Amino acid sequence: MYRVIVADDEEHVRSGIAEVIDWASIGFDIVARLADGREVIDYLQACEVDVILTDIKMTFVSGLEVAKYVHREKRRERVVLLSGYQEFKLAQEAIQYQVVHYLLKPTDVGELIAVFQSIKHDLDAGGSGGGAESGGRTETPGPPEEYTVESLHIRVAKEYMENHYASDLSLVTVAENVGLSTVYVSKLFKQATGETFTDCLTRIRIDNAKRLLRDPRYKIYEISEQVGYQNLKHFYKLFKRIAGVTPSDYRNRVEAEERR
Repeated sequence: MYRVIVADDEEHVRSGIAEVIDWASIGFDIVARLADGREVIDYLQACEVDVILTDIKMTFVSGLEVAKYVHREKRRERVVLLSGYQEFKLAQEAIQYQVVHYLLKPTDVGELIAVFQSIKHDLDAGGSGGGAESGGRTETPGPPEEYTVESLHIRVAKEYMENHYASDLSLVTVAENVGLSTVYVSKLFKQATGETFTDCLTRIRIDNAKRLLRDPRYKIYEISEQVGYQNLKHFYKLFKRIAGVTPSDYRNRVEAEERR
């Protein structure tokens, strides 16, 4: 088993991460649940582990400081940071400390498992795992290509869109909230996703409309408004373009499937 520390200043987050996943089944053992980066550094000075899963911002010593410590001391532990989009500038700084993965809160369980499966594959291939039983130290690898600054910008922008799609969202609004120019954000969307900003926002809204259409409590005009479209006719047009059927037909199809 590879050894993992979980660090977050909220107890329910630490417990949730530790208990929601069958860590043993993916080759990991959570050896400590800590509330602050100071505790993490103290633990590391006494014991070796393989992975540190930590919130980027904690009460006294941050996860960023933990990453900086691991990098400065040339330690072997992999660092995975958890962060909200509000701490985006901290995430940018984390790249220079060779953080191997960066996950946005609220963290998707499937994504978290995938990240640790990737880390296990890397540890298995490098033969550098095993906590205190492994000898010597190795440099922590740099961040994989999908975690460059550019991709972090896109992740944060999309997270903001997922949380605010019901509002009068625009490229200008998103750019302002991630601290970038509209031209740069527009260019990044096309390069990173193959979609324009507008296409991505439409898809997010229609995906959420599909979810709401499964609930018979909501009338279609209410759903249109809840996903950010005040013009019902425009909503119908976009929904049919994306889903291939009208919202009414989609709801009827879902209801028919549930009756089977």
